Amino acid sequence: MDELETSYKQSSLTFRGVLFILKRHIRGILIIILASVFAGGCSALFFVKNNYTGQVYISAEYTNNDEAGNNSGTLQMQVNTISDFLKTNELKKNVIDKLNANKEEKQKYELKDLENVTVKNSGNSSIFTISFSDSDSAFVISTLNAYLDAAIEMSKKENANPIVKDSLVKGNETSVPYLVKDSQNKIQILIIFIISGVVIGIIYAFIFNAFDQKIHSKEVLKNNYNINIIGTIPEFCEYSTTLENKQNDKE
Repeated sequence: MDELETSYKQSSLTFRGVLFILKRHIRGILIIILASVFAGGCSALFFVKNNYTGQVYISAEYTNNDEAGNNSGTLQMQVNTISDFLKTNELKKNVIDKLNANKEEKQKYELKDLENVTVKNSGNSSIFTISFSDSDSAFVISTLNAYLDAAIEMSKKENANPIVKDSLVKGNETSVPYLVKDSQNKIQILIIFIISGVVIGIIYAFIFNAFDQKIHSKEVLKNNYNINIIGTIPEFCEYSTTLENKQNDKE
């Protein structure tokens, strides 16, 4: 009998055996998948926050000479100088001061809250795009507005870099913050739960099958063992129920 059980377990590892195992436990697999989808949906809905990304632009006007008549350098140097200025901690500190103007001590923002600020310039154009992401949409909008105000104010100071002062003051064109709601995190969480449900369901089927010592199909005996099958006996509960129904019909 041990040889039969070993042979049966080995036969279950064939492609047909795997399909047979999955088919036999399909109900349990589907329940696990549905439970995972439900858990993932609840997690994405109640525990994962939406992320908001806002953008504004500020324009610059490049010149060959600054206000003092000095050479402003190449276009690439001017672009790099303005980009570096828009990324400086000094500018970010001014932004924080503006955001904290009407805040209580416990509610005040810090420099680390602006770590997600990015500045981009494509193809040495006159447009610099400032982006910021956070789960609080109001904070994103107020931060971008404060960023524009602080950049223009600092560029107008007497001790400002001549290139920055000349380019931004002359350009001095800005946009209204453009906000985009990003639900990608929620979609990723849901996909992860679905994949996990499928994997756990398949693992459940094979673990359950490993402890199951029954032979559930006469095809298994025909295909794997040299045994002549004369007939099969139905399950007791099913047979007894059928017999009882027939007796009741006769009465």
